[in-house]
Amino acid sequence: MGRGMRNVKAGLWLGIGLSILALYAAAMPAHANPASGGVITVLDENDTYSNTDRNYTNGLKLGYVREPDSTDMLGTWIKNHLWPGSGNFHFRNSYAIGQSMFTPRNLGISAPQPNDRPYAGWLYGSYGLVAEGAHSVTTAELELGVVGPLAGAKWIQDNVHSIVSGAEPKGWDNQIEDTPGADLTVMHQWRRPDPPQWKGIQFQIEPHVGATVGDVTTEAFTGASLVVGNNLVYDSLPMRVRPSLAGSGSFDNVDGIGWFFFAGASARAIAYDIFLEGHTPYKSTIDRRPYVLDAQIGAALRLRRAQITFTMVERTKEFSQQNGSDRFGALSISWHL
Repeated sequence: MGRGMRNVKAGLWLGIGLSILALYAAAMPAHANPASGGVITVLDENDTYSNTDRNYTNGLKLGYVREPDSTDMLGTWIKNHLWPGSGNFHFRNSYAIGQSMFTPRNLGISAPQPNDRPYAGWLYGSYGLVAEGAHSVTTAELELGVVGPLAGAKWIQDNVHSIVSGAEPKGWDNQIEDTPGADLTVMHQWRRPDPPQWKGIQFQIEPHVGATVGDVTTEAFTGASLVVGNNLVYDSLPMRVRPSLAGSGSFDNVDGIGWFFFAGASARAIAYDIFLEGHTPYKSTIDRRPYVLDAQIGAALRLRRAQITFTMVERTKEFSQQNGSDRFGALSISWHL
């Protein structure tokens, strides 16, 4: 995206976040009681934050996670009939809608670029179940959607670029063709219920392992995160767009200001990636790499019912012809309803 759009988007998101925090600070009493409702999150992942415009260029997501021990009819049936040892866990449902966008490095070329990543959009909805145990958090999430022109990525990028006078993307006619998509992801994280602390600052190490199976992505992944802060919640990591290292999006209220920093890495062994291997109107010659590493660092600030989180991600090359690693940022704003 163009420099003008980068400045506009960065200023807009930061302004929204600070405004929400300020409104909650003014509206809530000094000693607020913890909220019992669910958490809604608005998330934007974009290479705007790293001053690039290529590969995974934009991800938008609106998500909701229910309060603890709250499941819908399907979630209740799954935990009662399919989840081993369900009596040892607290369950909650999560729901989300999102769109992801991928482009080659050079947006000014209208002809096919067989040696670069194809244009692609992914529009989806997700249904998840989160199981919180004494020493772990397990998430199962099903994403259903469509890859291709029906995802609307061309319309979004064309209109946003025209509004902010960004570079015109000329190659969307060569995007991956319409394909229905379904992915099931299961991830298990280990945690200590009583993390060590020093002078009121807590430390938590969260190893994880998981897999995604579907016709959009098929992969296995593993890694770990270090979280440092005060008033750490049971699932500290923020909601993200997969395949990024993600948490459930839940958090506890605080009576003052809560904060935490986090850093982590996740290694992925990939068997299939539609965004590199999907059907295009031309013959692609890119060579997908079977292993990819994500490293991330971020910070979060909580003010009673609100939380704002920012993350920077470095992703190694996903195909051999790629010109270096990817870097993008993720900004999320969450609040209790």
